[in-house]
Amino acid sequence: MLTYASANMDVDDLKECVETGVKSPKYLELQTFLDSIKDNHNIDFLYVIIPMHAGEYDNVKNVIAAMEAYEYADLEKYPMVELGGLTGDSYPAETAEKYYAAKDAKEIVFFEEITEFGDDYTGILPLYTSDGKFFAELCVDVPVAEIHQTIRRNMTISLSLIVLAGVVFMLGFIFWSTRVIVTPVKKLEDSLTGFVSTNHGQALAMEDPDIHTGNELESLSDAVMQMADDINDYVKEVVEAERVAAEMRELANKDALTGIRNKAAFDAAIQEIQNRIDLKEALPFAAAVFDCDDLKIINDSYGHDKGDIYLKTASKLICRVFSHSPVFRIGGDEFAALLTGEDYDNREELEKQFAEESLKASESAEHEWEEVRVTEGIAVYDPKLDRKVSDTVRRADQVMYERKRTGKEHRTEK
Repeated sequence: MLTYASANMDVDDLKECVETGVKSPKYLELQTFLDSIKDNHNIDFLYVIIPMHAGEYDNVKNVIAAMEAYEYADLEKYPMVELGGLTGDSYPAETAEKYYAAKDAKEIVFFEEITEFGDDYTGILPLYTSDGKFFAELCVDVPVAEIHQTIRRNMTISLSLIVLAGVVFMLGFIFWSTRVIVTPVKKLEDSLTGFVSTNHGQALAMEDPDIHTGNELESLSDAVMQMADDINDYVKEVVEAERVAAEMRELANKDALTGIRNKAAFDAAIQEIQNRIDLKEALPFAAAVFDCDDLKIINDSYGHDKGDIYLKTASKLICRVFSHSPVFRIGGDEFAALLTGEDYDNREELEKQFAEESLKASESAEHEWEEVRVTEGIAVYDPKLDRKVSDTVRRADQVMYERKRTGKEHRTEK
């Protein structure tokens, strides 16, 4: 994550922003980029700081920090990091010393720390300007619980394979062995037992039984040792395959432009709700459909890059207002959300809030492509009207298009 973020960072521009106190266009783009990383990963903080010294006060200078949608929605409670601002006594001296020492490192530095926010594992990557001088540190704080959960899952798979291999071998060996080779067999048995019982939470390793009988048993012992090595390699491959598969699943369900979930994820979410309805386990929900007005006009008039800005702005506003619901991009200029829980209960207020914030964004926009002109429609699932979840989505779509048509007629009359 640190390597990926640093590869998309202009350190020279960032340094100039700190020196001048002015946020450049690249700085704002970096803010959006870091926000998207935090939105899509289970991390506590992602930030850039400049370590000043290891003292008690004003020991770190802020540069930039990622924020999530709920933080933008309440800036009074979650204020943005001040560019070039000193942190006062936010960093204890012992913590500041770790950041300060990391500036001389040539690779990523890690440390674990328990704070008021929880138990975190921190990674620090020193940043250097184009002339090779140290400038700042890119840092990420990951919950230790998330790391432990991954380790436990992979260890369960590893131990299951080890136990299975041990059981298969022991049964075959007992069937084949004779009293003539009982002592070497006992040695091999002890090694296998140790292999199964002593590797909980440790690296896979098997003690050599040291059998030199000069017969098939010695060959078997060598084969078992090789099997242990092969199991170790196989477990590593399985863990790596799991990681790659998880990343591929995430990418397959993510919209490349806006960073939110895509049409495939929307279809899967609808199917999941349908399955719960079929099992009589469904909770009340509503479908919301959104359509960005005049996207073609913006693309034709200003270019597709401005159209992309228009879509990203609309996506952020939808996510910010309907912050407790999954939001999807289901078409070129269409978005959808599935409202449950708090958003379902407050759907009427959220509709008003969305209209008000859309108007504010449009009125404050300097350019047409920075405005938010989105027509939305919401339909509540009604088993008397909807045979399937897709019927609810279709009704929401009809409400949206009726509002869109009415809006066009109103503009034409004007």
